[in-house]
Amino acid sequence: MPAATLTVAQLIQQADQLQSAGKVQQAADLYNDWLAVHGDDPQAAPVYFNYGILNKHNQPAIAKASYEKAQTLNPLLYQAAVNLGLMAEANGNDAQALQGWRQALSDQLPVEGQCMLLNHMGRLHEKLKCYPEAETALEQSLRLNPQQANAIQHYVGIRRRQCRWPSIPNWLCEARPGEDVALDIGPFMGMAELDTPERQRQAAQGFVERKRSPITPLPSVRWQHDKLRIGYFSVDFKLHAVSILMAEVLELHDRSRVQVYGLDYSDTTPSAMRQRVLKAFDHHVPLHALTDAQAAQRIRELEIDVLIDLTGLTTGSRFDVLAYRPAPVQASYLGYMGSSAIPGVDYILADRHLMPPELTQHFTEKPIYLNSYQANDRQRVIGTAPTRAECGLPAKAFVFCAFNNNYKFTPDIWATWMRILKRSPNSVLWVLEDNPQAKENLTANAKSHGIAANRLIFAGRVMPEQYLARYHCADLFLDTAPYGAGTTASDALWAGLPVLTCPGQTMVSRMAGSLLHAVGLPELVTDSAQAYENLAVQLATKPKKIQAIKQRLKAQRDSCDLFNTPKFVRNLEDALIETAEQVRNSPLPVTPNPQATAQHTPAAVRIFSIAWSDDTLKTAQASGYEVLDNRANLRPDWYEYWPIRNFLLNQTLDENTYYGFFSSKFADKTQLPAPEVFKFIQQASAKGANVVLFSPQPDQGAGFLNVFEQQEVYSPGFIATSEAFLKEMGLDLALRTMVMDSRNTVFSNYFVARPAFWREWLRFGEALFKMAEAGNTPLAQALGQATHYRGSAQIKVFLMERLASLLLALYPYHFKTAAANPWTMGWSMTRFRSFPQEMVISDALKMAIREHGFPEYTAAYAAIRQKIIQKV
Repeated sequence: MPAATLTVAQLIQQADQLQSAGKVQQAADLYNDWLAVHGDDPQAAPVYFNYGILNKHNQPAIAKASYEKAQTLNPLLYQAAVNLGLMAEANGNDAQALQGWRQALSDQLPVEGQCMLLNHMGRLHEKLKCYPEAETALEQSLRLNPQQANAIQHYVGIRRRQCRWPSIPNWLCEARPGEDVALDIGPFMGMAELDTPERQRQAAQGFVERKRSPITPLPSVRWQHDKLRIGYFSVDFKLHAVSILMAEVLELHDRSRVQVYGLDYSDTTPSAMRQRVLKAFDHHVPLHALTDAQAAQRIRELEIDVLIDLTGLTTGSRFDVLAYRPAPVQASYLGYMGSSAIPGVDYILADRHLMPPELTQHFTEKPIYLNSYQANDRQRVIGTAPTRAECGLPAKAFVFCAFNNNYKFTPDIWATWMRILKRSPNSVLWVLEDNPQAKENLTANAKSHGIAANRLIFAGRVMPEQYLARYHCADLFLDTAPYGAGTTASDALWAGLPVLTCPGQTMVSRMAGSLLHAVGLPELVTDSAQAYENLAVQLATKPKKIQAIKQRLKAQRDSCDLFNTPKFVRNLEDALIETAEQVRNSPLPVTPNPQATAQHTPAAVRIFSIAWSDDTLKTAQASGYEVLDNRANLRPDWYEYWPIRNFLLNQTLDENTYYGFFSSKFADKTQLPAPEVFKFIQQASAKGANVVLFSPQPDQGAGFLNVFEQQEVYSPGFIATSEAFLKEMGLDLALRTMVMDSRNTVFSNYFVARPAFWREWLRFGEALFKMAEAGNTPLAQALGQATHYRGSAQIKVFLMERLASLLLALYPYHFKTAAANPWTMGWSMTRFRSFPQEMVISDALKMAIREHGFPEYTAAYAAIRQKIIQKV
């Protein structure tokens, strides 16, 4: 078939098939041939977009031109704007990317499109450390849809980095009443925001569930090697805290007992630290070019006995590799100080101060206990100590130091520090300046506590040697909570600065406490916020006491457990060998059957039967659905839109749940009992449908081109009014020629859908509501025109009932539908019911028209309809 005769759907389908078969050039030729004929038609916009995707890697100039043409032909094709911006960003043109996304924003876009553009703007602003701009963009996005967990994660993180408290603003909580919004902020910032191990684990589990891929683990294995094969799996083999701590451990592993593999997907930019770490491995295994499945297979081929994940859920994590279970023992260590909830990670390396027995119930991992949890490098160089004057510090004041990242600060810990300063008059607080906004907010907050700005000293970032040297100018390090200091605390201790901490319930709040026990200063581990505050003041006002502690730290630093790296390495190897032996001697678990494990998880479904009166309440209660009580019926002129509207505007929807709102006549009209409805929804969900239709009166759908033409017969002028409404919405549509079939036709609002569709439906519904309520405008009068339907229902009601069909016909690629067999449901009482075969054929022809567009199908449909009309 010549390319020019193909419909857009046919063209894209054939091109995709060619591309999947590796025939990329033939796919490109097919697009070119079609565009040569239809290239200026508005319908060519998605073709240009797909052609751009085809060329984005090998022909970026062609891809860019294709996206631009697609956007010109259809400004509402926001995906083209997104891709243009991403190309600009990849080429270093950040300002151009932001400008393009900003210009593409429009209220006429679907909510998902607006959110996508705003989220990209927020992401790029965050990357550029333009935090106020990033926060503004993400707030706009979340006000449109507050259920976006990924956007919340970045939004709250940005507020934390600026010390904008509360980190989760009231408006966001109010947008999701009854929900624990904080669980959506992700595992990393969750450690700073959430102060119980249970909630931290829940946040991690939610993140993993959102991000993970459906994976069937590799068959279980047990290896028997003369030397234990340890694989360190990390994105941080570079100048990073993990490598700073681990470098000497890697070098000191006993090669008569173990072989060390570096499973590397880190930034390959050369640095002295990266060079040192890679040199320490017996085998360096780059995984950058491999997919997660290939990386897991590579690890399996290496017969790794113990796989240690040094990344956890931090930036760059490839936790899907671990979900394949490529090694018999897989453990989390150092990179993420909490329960990661990563499938396949069965162990976590800890000590009993860090993870006491009562904490284990909140972890998906079992502890492998070490004497002291933290690795350390005794080769860290401390630079020449600066003077206090060079650091901007007063010469004779007591200097409290808090060099944790600003995002770890909380209103509570900051208030404690302000009280400490008040009670210690000749003291200052020395903190890092992560960004100008944080400095401004912290300074303002200090003033609100009665602390002058000159008692806060802000330090910029410097190289590691100079950073360590700075600690000589401080008197006491103050730890944060609930996200405490780990590497930063050991840095301070290595440089000779005592650390004061108050461990909480969570592992990440207990790091400094573990280090202080390992370094021999347990008296600096307090058991309450008040004890923490009191001890800080006591040390600041009794110089001899802090000097004595400093002398003890200096005397025992090199011999204590914390900095005895050879002893740590022996302890680590012993623990790993013992664990590997235990697993080796345990029975092999049954290898999951992919067919058995590929079962579809039942979808959550909430269907409401609307009660209008005491009689319909009884019907609703017996329906098998939840009851939506609308007996007050404050706006009967809006029929079912009023109760559905109130529910959608006032309830928080779960993104993975299907929602439906049926009238009391649903069972009579569809002939479907509730169990069959729920069963079909589960079948549709398993196939990926996000909108499920149960539309009766299939003859009314088949006998007309679309639902608007159908209503025009009963309410002359309906199409003109509908087109006027849609024009106000920015959609210039010719409804008389639009084709709908049973895959996108729904009467009586008998459908269930996930929230993404309901939000779009409500957006159109609220626009209709506003226009109908506008008073004496011509459109409001037309929408308020009474019909011959019982109760004199107004035109606006019938237009409202056709919004779902309109959206499904307009956006077939946005919403995947599944329709229950309409031909088994109730037919209309019109004479169309006398022509069952013709109706079925008519619907099939309309499907063919939508799919292929051949004029022969349109002619055949018109001929059948004309014969029916003549007989009627």
